[in-house]
Amino acid sequence: MKAQEHHAVLLFDGLCCLCNRTVHFLLRIDQRAVLHFAALQSNTSKSLLEQVDYSRPLPDGVVLIHNGKIYTESAAALKSLQLAGGIWKLVALLRFIPNFIRNPIYRIVARNRY
Repeated sequence: MKAQEHHAVLLFDGLCCLCNRTVHFLLRIDQRAVLHFAALQSNTSKSLLEQVDYSRPLPDGVVLIHNGKIYTESAAALKSLQLAGGIWKLVALLRFIPNFIRNPIYRIVARNRY
């Protein structure tokens, strides 16, 4: 699988029930079928991360690859909702809240998601 420009690939923790439910939710609301998914533990994820030269440790949660750009933590979640379209684009306005505020909240949820 290759990360294509018109598609986004959300890499998620395949062992996490919250992540799996989120993927099912995104599949339902993704009006243009822009989002594709792969478990972080999969060979597909490893291959995609190599293609975009992602060499940092994997974050606790999700990674979004879109147009060759990497989004992690709250940025990945918000960009995924934006790409899904519809009313969910409005939630992406939360991206104007600075990362130093958004990401600690995201990390609390990520640490307690099991």
